[in-house]
Amino acid sequence: QPEQTETTLEDIEMRCILQAMAKTGFNRTRAANLLGVTRRTLSYRIGKYGLEDKLACLQADPGAVAELVQPLSVQERRRDICA
Repeated sequence: QPEQTETTLEDIEMRCILQAMAKTGFNRTRAANLLGVTRRTLSYRIGKYGLEDKLACLQADPGAVAELVQPLSVQERRRDICA
């Protein structure tokens, strides 16, 4: 099977959620405000994408958080925009 190189809208949304949660110290209310959605919508999407375990791991590993909040490279942004 060919390797998946395209980034889907869901992938981008998950990354945005994880970044917002990390940037706000894992505070759902503040992360929702940062994303421009309600806390309820954020919680729904976290459940929809199964991000609870990922968020727990990120909270336990500050190094992973630092890596996660790095901005997208120019090539990643270009690929996201053109996808």
